[in-house]
Amino acid sequence: MKKVVFALLVVALICSVFTACGKNEEETDQSSYTVKLTIKTQTDTICNGESITMEDNEDGTPTVFDVVCKYLDENEIPYEKDVFAGYDIITSIDGAAENGDDIFWQVLVDGKEPDGRYAALEIEDGNNIEFFLGKNLQDTDTETETEEPAPEVQTADDGYDD
Repeated sequence: MKKVVFALLVVALICSVFTACGKNEEETDQSSYTVKLTIKTQTDTICNGESITMEDNEDGTPTVFDVVCKYLDENEIPYEKDVFAGYDIITSIDGAAENGDDIFWQVLVDGKEPDGRYAALEIEDGNNIEFFLGKNLQDTDTETETEEPAPEVQTADDGYDD
């Protein structure tokens, strides 16, 4: 029995050595992120491409919401936040606020509208984040009216002369 226990301990030790040696730099988790942040209201630019460095927090990877709040806190810019549908949101920054109809705080990450809420959107090193107050992006696609050409009229040859 002692030989079996000893053999199992040796195998476990060898496996743990191979596991520890098998990790390389690419497999390690990143804990520091540098992103560029722009914050705009409809009339002012609050932050224009400023580099922000974030560290992992107790919840894991920081989110876009975390980046915006860090910048506002560090620069003592007043803002208000709330919770909507279970997610943190920013409702106003330095007096510029959502209107509840079609003007909202929105985000573009690397020039694209991301899927999901910005409070849940984890950042990646090198992201370019644009946080702005504007007309709802999803409304802009549906508002444009297109004028379709009139259908071409075709007649059938029914054997009668006109």
